[in-house]
Amino acid sequence: MKQLFEPVVFEEHKTLVWDYKIFTDDYYKGYYYWHQCCEIMFVHGGQGNVVVNQLMYDIRRGMLFFFQPYQLHRIYSEVSPACPFERSIFYIDPHVAENLLVGFSKRKALFTTLWRGENTHCAINLEDRVEIVEWTLEQYDHNKKSNPSENTEDISMLILQLLSSIKTGDQQIFQSGERRTLSYSEKIMSLRATKMPCVGGLKRRISSLPAIIL
Repeated sequence: MKQLFEPVVFEEHKTLVWDYKIFTDDYYKGYYYWHQCCEIMFVHGGQGNVVVNQLMYDIRRGMLFFFQPYQLHRIYSEVSPACPFERSIFYIDPHVAENLLVGFSKRKALFTTLWRGENTHCAINLEDRVEIVEWTLEQYDHNKKSNPSENTEDISMLILQLLSSIKTGDQQIFQSGERRTLSYSEKIMSLRATKMPCVGGLKRRISSLPAIIL
């Protein structure tokens, strides 16, 4: 079994590494790997499976996968021209993300459960909200392309909207309130986490969003 640590490089101290609508239709060989940060993957289309903690989850449109830092996982997709694997992935330091969520206690608690939960389910079925989630991702990608400079307000809105989808889309992640013990690397990462100010004007923008975040 191939196991590989794939470090995510946050160039120029950026908050988020973004990869929108990755498209594969010829060959996709899955292998086991992990990162030093959170990895969030949303499936736009495809079939296959994800293995985490000796559990297997199906890959299909509308599935959101949340991989904790240093969590070993395997993504495998059966791809072909008739059945491509399309997904959006982004990476973020969990401590930085929590700092962005200051002032939104419920969603911050949910994010903490996702990245620190002992028996948290990594697969979340959002099939009934797929169009809203895809709109959220599309809007962030559009804003990112319109303004190459990183905008922490846009990142905050992205996280808030996704957490709002998860909050109403799948309650099983709340089954266990236990938190896992952080590894030595994660403790060091926590000490080095960037201190970021609260985003001005964020709450004013919420009123213009779809009902998903209300």
